[in-house]
Amino acid sequence: MSIRLILVFGILILLLTAFATYAGPSQFQYRLVYMCESMSEGGATAGLPQTNVQEMEAVLDRAKAAGYNGIVFSENHFERLDLMNQAYFRNLQQVLAYAKNLGLDVYPEFCTFGCSWPMLAHDPNLAEGFPVKNAVFKVNGTKADLDPTSDPAGFVNGGFEQYNSGTGQFPGWNVSGSFTADTAIHHGGSQSMKSTSSDYIYQTITVQPWHAYHAVFWVKMQAYSGQTAIQAFADSDGRILSYPTTASPTGSGWWSGYTEDWTKIETDFNSLGETSVDLILSLSGYGGTIWLDDASVQEMGLVNLLRRDGCPLTVTSLDGNTTYVEGTDYKYVSDPLLGRSKHAPVSGKIGTFGFPGIGATGWYDVYHTPPSIHLTNNSRIANGQQILVSYYSVWPTDHTEEVNACFTEPKVYALADDEIKNIKKYVAPKGYVMGYDEIREGNWCALCQGLNETPGQELAYNVSTVTGLINQEDPTAKSFVWGDMFDPNMNAAPNNSNGTSLWTDPTGCTYYMVNGNWYGSWSGLSPDTIIINWHDPSAGTDQGTGQDFSLESLQWWHNRNPQLLETDESEIGPWLSEASQNGIPVVGVMFCTWSKDYSGLESFAQTAWGN
Repeated sequence: MSIRLILVFGILILLLTAFATYAGPSQFQYRLVYMCESMSEGGATAGLPQTNVQEMEAVLDRAKAAGYNGIVFSENHFERLDLMNQAYFRNLQQVLAYAKNLGLDVYPEFCTFGCSWPMLAHDPNLAEGFPVKNAVFKVNGTKADLDPTSDPAGFVNGGFEQYNSGTGQFPGWNVSGSFTADTAIHHGGSQSMKSTSSDYIYQTITVQPWHAYHAVFWVKMQAYSGQTAIQAFADSDGRILSYPTTASPTGSGWWSGYTEDWTKIETDFNSLGETSVDLILSLSGYGGTIWLDDASVQEMGLVNLLRRDGCPLTVTSLDGNTTYVEGTDYKYVSDPLLGRSKHAPVSGKIGTFGFPGIGATGWYDVYHTPPSIHLTNNSRIANGQQILVSYYSVWPTDHTEEVNACFTEPKVYALADDEIKNIKKYVAPKGYVMGYDEIREGNWCALCQGLNETPGQELAYNVSTVTGLINQEDPTAKSFVWGDMFDPNMNAAPNNSNGTSLWTDPTGCTYYMVNGNWYGSWSGLSPDTIIINWHDPSAGTDQGTGQDFSLESLQWWHNRNPQLLETDESEIGPWLSEASQNGIPVVGVMFCTWSKDYSGLESFAQTAWGN
């Protein structure tokens, strides 16, 4: 062998050895940054200031320099491109062109099921509906409203006027912690309930099954740090009947040294099949003082009434023998305030991802004045008559974005198809990220119930259909999806509402406000859909079972779907090590903080693939 060949061979050995110990950026096909930025502020009527576009371009510059090759763009307007104005598209095209010039691929997030308000902006009636059965209405003149005397909730001492100073108890209330009566400060009556610690109070109330209720507390704070939340639970098994609702101005539900005069906190709940409900107000306080007063619970009328084929409205006589006809006995009924909330957002997430503007379609109130049922001139319904009204409503919504679209309604998939077509036209992406996240409502409306399927089967159909639409409209593009709603180690577990694992009977358990659970949803995934796995090592180990959740999640997707690991700079090292030590390959990584914090962008890259 010649000296030249020996030298060449030696150099090749050195190069191969180097690449065996350090793969560099080519180790991962996808090296992504998650950017939750909006191309417009104040909704579809205002363009993003040029300075913000420049800030986004600066992040793209940093990403390119650190070795990233793509951007997952979470921008709610990708689901509403048909509603946007020219200023928005100017900003969008500027940012997209900048990314393209840097060689960064763009992967837009769309179809944010679970947080469906961008889709529901087109038609608020497409939300998943919860049934209200046989609510008693009474006719007064030519219109009918809920009969306020028909359903007392058995709620007592809402004004905290009754107090036993010897025992420190408020009759009717179950109390954990230290509460006292304050006669100097009160919202109504002669006294209020006062707390300076982390406590909770609850009252078990009698309700009618399948009826709608509105609960209110008034709170006052002085230098208060902590969180308050009002929530309803089924008394029989503890299942969740409403989301926790706060009035925090911080977005996260937490106050920090906050002083505020009397403020109303409210929530809705549907009693479902329950006859008694635990209404709880929890206080996670660590400083300052908070006062409570004038709590109330009342049945409510047609708030957030849904009108679509899968959500029928029926009106009958009190004995049920006569069914009255819409258009003949009463005029068409609708809620003109449906999906048109006048509340500012509370959730920090929605503030980060871009709020469409107060009053924008697709955003739902907790409570507003309900519509009446108006009789026709020739109605068979008489003045003073009681009638039974059954209907479906959005439930419960509080002031956050957790409202899901119906998985069975065909119009939902027509909108999803339109989203893909518009994204392809205006963005021309390399792939689509299906934004399924915290899907906490499903399988309640008549259309869903008519299928006789589990929620897991309905979600499987949903993701299979949306993936098929992507393949049909843009066959060369890749599809991605967040893994948690399809992972039995996460939100597709056969768990009940308290989180207790019941693997032996997955069909009998519930997930949040879902009529069942998402177990089996993974069956609808295409094998080439890339799973964005965010069940990182910070999830820890179950103390009771010794289960390593992050490892089980890695193992679940191994040999099922390619997976991409998403986390921040503090977790990517341990998680990649866990995957490597267990022989589990990943196709990529994604830096994500769920906010506009990109301070760890470079250190993430250094840990994941080096400079």
